[in-house]
Formats: sequence, C-alpha cells, structure tokens
Amino acid sequence: MKKLILTTTALALTAGLSMADVIRMGTEGAYPPYNFINDAGEVDGFERELGDELCKRAALKCEWVTNEWDSIIPNLVSGNYDTIIAGMSITAERDEVIDFTQNYTQPDPSAYMAMSADVDLKNAVIAAQSNTIQAAFIANAGMTLVEFATPEETVAAVKNGEADAVLADKSYLNPIAEGDADLMLLSQQELIGGGVGMGVRESDGELKAKFDAAIGSMKSDGSLNALLEKWEIGLPFEMAAMETVRMGTEGAYPPYNFINDAGEVDGFERELGDELCTRAKLSCTWVTNEWDSIIPNLVSGNYDTIIAGMSITAERDEVIDFTQNYTQPDPSAYMAMSADVDLKNAVIAAQSNTIQAAFIANAGMTLVEFATPEETVAAVKNGEADAVLADKSYLAPIAEGDADLMLLSQQELIGGGVGMGVRESDGALKEKFNSAIQSMKDDGTLNALIAKWEVGAQF
Repeated sequence: MKKLILTTTALALTAGLSMADVIRMGTEGAYPPYNFINDAGEVDGFERELGDELCKRAALKCEWVTNEWDSIIPNLVSGNYDTIIAGMSITAERDEVIDFTQNYTQPDPSAYMAMSADVDLKNAVIAAQSNTIQAAFIANAGMTLVEFATPEETVAAVKNGEADAVLADKSYLNPIAEGDADLMLLSQQELIGGGVGMGVRESDGELKAKFDAAIGSMKSDGSLNALLEKWEIGLPFEMAAMETVRMGTEGAYPPYNFINDAGEVDGFERELGDELCTRAKLSCTWVTNEWDSIIPNLVSGNYDTIIAGMSITAERDEVIDFTQNYTQPDPSAYMAMSADVDLKNAVIAAQSNTIQAAFIANAGMTLVEFATPEETVAAVKNGEADAVLADKSYLAPIAEGDADLMLLSQQELIGGGVGMGVRESDGALKEKFNSAIQSMKDDGTLNALIAKWEVGAQF
C-alpha cells in the first residue's frame, strides 16, 4: 500500500457526479498484486476483483481507467475519473485534498529488499517510489533516499547498483524476492500508514457512502477476507483483536432485564444485547449495577454501556451519550388498589432517578421515591403510596397477577424511547451499536423481539 506525500496545488472541482453516471475507477495498473495489466491488456489484480464486486453491491456501472502514480490524485480532483483504487493508504496529508472510504486492507508492513543481508540501512542508499510514504519515511529517518517514478525502477536500481536497498510494501516485494535468487528481504520492517482505502472527491459524499456500505458488507460476510487471502495481501480483518465490551444493566426490571433462576441476566435487553454484539463483532460480558448509580458507574469506567430500559432524555444526554432508540416511547401507567384514586392529590411512588419520578415532581403531585421498582409496588400494597407510576410493560403483568392491584385509565407518554448509554468519549462504540440497531430495525428482527417480550409498539 503506497503512501503519497502531497505537493500539488489546490485544484478547482468541475462537474458534480450523478449516481446515474458510469463510475470511472482510477488505478495505476503497475503495482501487483494490488493492480496490474494482464496479458490481455486489462486491469487485473486484487483491486480489480474487489472493485468489480463493490460496484455490483453498490448497484453502480463501473469502468476502469489507468493513470500514472505521480498524478493520480490531481487527475481525480480534476475529474478524469471518479475514484482512486490503487493501493493507496489513508493518510492525513491526502485527506486534506480528497476523501477516503473505510479501509479495505489492514496496515501492511513495508519491507527492505537488497542483494545482501549485510546492508547497513542507516548508511545505505535506499530507493523508493516517488511521492510515497516510504520515500518520506526514508527522508525523515535521515537515510539517503533516491526516488524513482515507478516501482519497477526502484527494484532495477538495486540490481544495477544505484541503490543498496529498496523500501516498499512487503506484499509487492515478497514475490519479487522469491523469484530472483540475487534478491532477498531483510529482517527489518517498517509499519507505516493506516490501511488502504478508496479515494473520492470531497464533493462526492454520496458515492463515498455507497462504497463504504459495500466495503462494510464484504467485511461482514467474509468475502473481503477471502480476497485478501487469495491475493496474499496482509492480515484478514477477523485477525484483529476482538474488543470486549462490558454491558451494564440493572437486572431488576422485567421484561427489559432480570436475573433468571440460573442467576444470569435475562430478558428483552439480554437477548437484544447479545444480538447487537454479534452484529457489531464485539465480545460482550454482562455486569449488573443498582439503578441509582448506573450512570455514575458508567462514567467512572465500571462498564462500557448501559442497556437497562433507560429512556433517552435531555438531562441524561448532558452526562452521557445515547445510541438511537431500540424501543418506541412506551406509555407510563399508574397502578393502584382502587380505581377511585385522585392522582392530583395522591401520594405517587416511583423509582428514583427515573423519568416517571421527574414527571410526578414536575406535575406538582406528591412523590415518594424508592431505590428499586419492587419497592414502589410494595409501597402501594402496604399503604405508603396511593399509586405507582412506571412503564406500562413493567406494571401490566404485575396487575394481571395480583387481584388487589389494577392499572388506572390515565397514562403518560414520557421520554423519547429507550437507547443504550455510552460514555461521551466512546463515539466509535456508539456508532458500532447504532449500525447494529439499525440493521435489526431494517431486517425486522428488532420488531420480532419487541413482540416476543411485549415491550411496546413496533417500528
């Protein structure tokens, strides 16, 4: 994966891109196994096979264009083609001029190749292709750099004595060394760059999004890893360490979450959370915490998410971040021992630090708070409170199972639905769960869980 050091001046953009247009895929055609021209005179290699599949998944008609490396970014900006798919690593310098999709390869080691294992790299003349980060790395390391326009010329420079070694992507140099008895890879390697992505004009956000989605789908179904293995390009994505995420819940609010007879977290949110972790490719563990301290203990790092029937509110959003909602706003119901309760003049129980407690206080009713939802129900039964206000999905089965209790006709619609809470600094984790929640909305599996556990209206 080559890395460009930008020296171009700003170029004005011309016509915008219509999604009905043919997408012109710009590549170098001179950097196997990423891209090369085959015996039939056609673009071939890893990126040709990848690009054709991405175009198919994005429902785009694509054609291939070759361009010399030195002018590949300026000619994208000026409109000669619509993408760069040419072993180009994502770098901050490039990102000032063009946009990138997500990476479709992991960072690949850069290797040195020479005619002797005894080369003293610090005092050697090192060849690199011009306008690459390998060239910048050599210069910044204080070694003597000699630049060439093409990768083939860098290898020739070592063979003819113009350079002592060449620095380039290991995946490019390795087959050359294997096929030439005079050349060898040295043990020293350099890890430069952040993986290869597709380059697009900064004005082509819609096109970028289409290719981002297609790359993501190939990562998800394993087809991208299969291509990486076929063309022997770096590490597959599944070999990256799987992130372990601690899922914080209360374990005391059925049907959202509760502890089952085996002593394990169970309920709607356990089933939902496990599926979200699978889709987000995360290794997840479950942690229980009392409701009163559930937000402070997220912020302090005791766990990484809150998935505990927590409604999204402006007040909470000042302290933590939320994913998109995974339930619709659920009616809050009153439960009492008599249908004749005068709510305006009654004592109403609610769990502390809930939207129901805030509602009662703001409405001017008399509030009595308890640490757990069970205690709010007990307060009605023992006469400490005239009624309890809580999620209808929580109170309904209790009222159905107790002849002394009943739901009142008055309900309150509070909050903006339930979402997962994350620390404000964990934007990447939030986006992973957002994508997973959206995929469950899109394929209907979230609605199926909502129906199974009877937690409100479907999406």
